[in-house]
This record gives sequence, structure tokens and C-alpha cells, in this order.
Amino acid sequence: LSSVETLGSCTCICSDKTGTLTQNKMTVEEIKTDFSNVGVEKYAGTALQKELMTCMRVCHTVKGGAGAYVGDPTEISLVEYADRHAFFSEHRVLGGIDFTSERKMMSVAAEANGKTRLYVKGAADVLLKRCTRYMSGAGERALTEEERERINRQVTSFSSQAMRVLAFAVGEFHGSVKEENLTFIGLAAMLDPPKEGAAEAVARLKGAGIRTVMITGDGADTAFAIAARLGIATRREEVITGEELDEMGEEAYTARARDFSVYARVSPKHKSEIVKALQAQGEVVAMTGDGVNDAPSIKAADIGVAMGSGTDVTKNAADMVLANNDFSAMVTAVEEGRNVFYSIKKTISFFLSTNLAEVLAVLFATLVLWKFEFLTSTQLLWINLITDSLPVLALGVERSEGVMKKPPVSAEDIFSRRSVVD
Repeated sequence: LSSVETLGSCTCICSDKTGTLTQNKMTVEEIKTDFSNVGVEKYAGTALQKELMTCMRVCHTVKGGAGAYVGDPTEISLVEYADRHAFFSEHRVLGGIDFTSERKMMSVAAEANGKTRLYVKGAADVLLKRCTRYMSGAGERALTEEERERINRQVTSFSSQAMRVLAFAVGEFHGSVKEENLTFIGLAAMLDPPKEGAAEAVARLKGAGIRTVMITGDGADTAFAIAARLGIATRREEVITGEELDEMGEEAYTARARDFSVYARVSPKHKSEIVKALQAQGEVVAMTGDGVNDAPSIKAADIGVAMGSGTDVTKNAADMVLANNDFSAMVTAVEEGRNVFYSIKKTISFFLSTNLAEVLAVLFATLVLWKFEFLTSTQLLWINLITDSLPVLALGVERSEGVMKKPPVSAEDIFSRRSVVD
């Protein structure tokens, strides 16, 4: 009950994007290997496309078979894309480096198609920094600034359509994994559509005076495109990346914490910093999450909300769990919390007014009508029973009207001057 009440008084909800605001059902929409032309590239089984497919097939941690894959939704979408084009690559893994939110890339050394190579995938901006060559229809070429600009323009084009973009590259493997001097292959753009009702939920929260903040590991352009669809942000200036946050410094960022509604390319450590900065600005913060790395920020928030599909560590750290992983449930919870507040407020007001009337009646009878047995003890008990039982039960279950059109409430408001006057 106290958690729901706190949620009713929150002024800011920090929400993870994937699986909360979006469906977490990634599908590869487009691939790009030939950057000499602009536009959609259809799969035609070219040598470049086959090399990209090989990298998709090798560089992942997905388990299980077709139709029953288990693992990260992004990686599953890549493997399923290869399945749709009947592309299979027999390979033997020799080593690698796992993906982390700090590195934003992963590498797998494997023997595939008769070659032993290092297959790498990751964020385009991160991977391009490690590439010195690229694959073209005429063979490998030096990766010039002009070619880098072409690739970056394509990444921006995909991101502006709210698609997540991953880049793929290959490198040499001589017994140890070295993620340098790589050869760029191409891009894969995936779409994770917003959940049905998410935009409406954001709009209802905004109408209730609650700001929604989106936190994601996606790039800034992709994050802004999705946030714009959901109504979370309307200006590009409302987006900040984890790198920009680090460069800004804690003090400068805290002073501007309310200026940003979208956090892109963030690492788990940034989430706690975001929560604390908003709290320093007087916000009552609710934080959602599902992974182990989200537990510290959920614990730091005024109310932590875990997803039903999240880890046990996160659920134990949270004050509330959304069993259906639906952001719309947050609106219902806020409304319930506000109803609890207003029910308590109405009940206290009722008790104060009725009991004050009883005290004044007894006082008047005692001072003025003391010669007469005006009020006996039984009569006093009867008055108290009638005025303080059935009416207050009705107040306790009554739903307040228009609670989502009012500003956020606080327990401190119960005995404020305005409440006393009311």
C-alpha cells in the first residue's frame, strides 16, 4: 500500500525502452553491404551479403533450434533473418570476447567456410573506429573518410526510422583475439515497434503532471525517433548520450537534469546517476528495470518497479513488480495511488469535521444545558457510532473523479494550509 501511495505522488518515471515501452520483438528490416548506392538493398545472395550472413550466424550466443531459439532478442532476430533466406553456416568456435554494455560489441573467433577468422558485431560508431578496410564488390579496399561518411549517413537514415542498427566486421585470428585493423562488412537494421497503448499511457501521465524519461542503450538518433513516436520528446536537444553525460560532469548535469527526456547509449552506472540527479532537483522518481545491473538504480529510486520477466535480484530490490511488463500498468498504478491518497484525505477531513461538531455539541450542552440530562453517555456513543462507521466506510471505497487531471500529490499535502481550508 505504501508503494502504491508513493507511486501516486511521483513526478517522474524513468523507463527502460526495450520490453517496457517497446515489444522486445526485434525483426531485421533491412541490410546494407553496398554503400555506393542509396536506397533499400534486397537480398540477392551476393558475396558481400553471404559474408554478412556468415557473421550473423557465427557472432551470437543464441541457443536452441529454429522456431525455439533462446537468447537475446536482438541476436535471435539476426539468426532468424538468416533462416528466412535459407542461409546456414557450419562453424567451430575457437574463442571470443562477450558483449558488454561498456564495450558495445562482441567478437567470436571461429572456423567457417574453410577460413579461420574473427567475426565482430557491435554499435556502428564503435565498430567503425576499429576498422581500417571495408568489403566492396571489387574486393577489400582501404576505409577512407569518404566511405566512412557514406556508412554514417546510412546509419543515420536507419536510425531516423526508429530502427536499431548493428555493424559487422571481420578480422584476422592468430590464436588470440585482437579487435583491431578490422574489415567492415555491412549493416543490419532492426525494428522493435512500440507497445500498443504505450503512447496513450505517456500522454495520460503527461496530463497528470508526470514526466516520462526513456533510458536505452540505442544510439541517439534511434532513441529520439522512438521517443518522438511515443510523445516523450519533441526536440533533439532533449536527448543526451552516456558519453556526453560523462563529459558534462556531475555538478553541471545535476543542474540540467530536468532538461533531458531521453538518455541514449547509457551504461548501468549512468542509471543511478540519473535517478540521484533528478531527486536532487526535487523530483519523486520511479525507476523501471529488469536486469541485474538495474538493481542499484531501482534501489536508489523513490519507488523501484521491476518487470515480471526480470531477474530475481531486480525483483527483490524493487518495491513493485509489473507482472505483464506493460508500461500502461504504470498509469493504473499511479491512478490507484492517487485514489488511496484522496481517500485518506477525505476520511481525515470527515473525521475532523464530524468529531469537531460532536465536541462542540457536548461542550455546548455541558455549559448551557447542564441542568438537564441533554446527552447521556449512551447517546454520545450512539452519535459516535452512527457518524464514524458507515459513512467513513463509504468514503474509503469511493473512487475520486479526475485524479489523473490533477498535479502530483504528496503525503505532506494532507495537513497543508490548502487542505485545512478545503
